[in-house]
Amino acid sequence: MAGMRDDGSTTFTVEGVREHAIPRARAMLTQMGMTGISENAGIAEGHGGRVDYRYDPAAGSVACDVLALPEPFKVFSGPAGVRAVREIVEGALHPAVGDEGGLSRPGKAGVYCYVIPTLTNNAGLDLSYATSDFSHGSLASYTSTVSAGGTESLFEAHSGNASGLGVSGSVTYQLTDGTPLTFTFNLLSTCDYSFAAGFTGPNAGRYKPPSISENEASLDGYTYLEPVVVIEKK
Repeated sequence: MAGMRDDGSTTFTVEGVREHAIPRARAMLTQMGMTGISENAGIAEGHGGRVDYRYDPAAGSVACDVLALPEPFKVFSGPAGVRAVREIVEGALHPAVGDEGGLSRPGKAGVYCYVIPTLTNNAGLDLSYATSDFSHGSLASYTSTVSAGGTESLFEAHSGNASGLGVSGSVTYQLTDGTPLTFTFNLLSTCDYSFAAGFTGPNAGRYKPPSISENEASLDGYTYLEPVVVIEKK
């Protein structure tokens, strides 16, 4: 399976790179504003960032040295910024997740970050979609209603096309007694992410704080945050 190997604080190697993925990766990174990527080795530049790269067709690997972080990643310090760059590079070099026998997760070309929570509704009332708000990315799909006692994949939120800013926002559902349940999240990389859920309104005290498990971002060609949420009445 394709993977990555860390070589140091500013260097990394993307392995398992197939030759047919290189033109696609070049096109995707060019759309993101990168230049200097037409050869198998060179300095890729864009958005203030500079990456020394070398593609080895025989080994099926691309070695990179991050010389300067792009502007969106300068909020990071140390290895976290390099990891964010690495995830963008790997997303460009690897085929979409689900292709060629991969996992059945969403994986759209140029869209790197996905938040996909699953919810079990033990609150005793139906839970229905109400509204959403995003500072980065958008809501790709959602389940309209989770019936009392049901379990559903709740929604898919993802980053913008060819965006290095990740996905950040909130999605609100509402129980039939009018109690809002809001999910807030941010996913930029496996080093920079968050997910929370909470009831609000005058009836919020009827319900336990939502239980959230598996709340860790993972990298599998693209970056995923797939928390499992359980809501219950007191």
